[in-house]
Amino acid sequence: MHGTYQPQRRACLYSFALAAFLVQYVNAAEEATRIRTWTWTAWYNTDKPTSGEQDDERVNSIRRRGWQICGGYSPINAECRDVDNHTLTFDALSSDLVADILDEPCTTAGILCRDSDQRKPRKCANYAIRFECLSVPDSSPPTNIGVIGIAAGLSVGVRVI
Repeated sequence: MHGTYQPQRRACLYSFALAAFLVQYVNAAEEATRIRTWTWTAWYNTDKPTSGEQDDERVNSIRRRGWQICGGYSPINAECRDVDNHTLTFDALSSDLVADILDEPCTTAGILCRDSDQRKPRKCANYAIRFECLSVPDSSPPTNIGVIGIAAGLSVGVRVI
């Protein structure tokens, strides 16, 4: 009688191993198919040079004003423009295209122009900035679950792709 249980136990162990493999395989396949994209935010113009002695569109300053940038993560790129001249956009490498002397030249940290850095009577232009952010699809649990039946009565929930 002892020998008759061995094949069933072996089948159960094989089934369990197969189930564990399938779960790992499906999880790896799901992670591999998750597409990462980069998207630009809207333009932020939260400060104006008329409101003080500078135009401060830095990330920390924008967040202090209640705006969420890149879901709280660090931006991967930045683009700036003079609000009065929408045709000219620039980044840190092309910031010498603007007439102002910038304290911080359009980086992922933001842009800062101080009136005190400009030649009199020049004042800072009004700048806006937008950020490029990594966008990863929601990793919430899948809603479409299929069941793979396995010998010996085991089953594994697997996402149907």
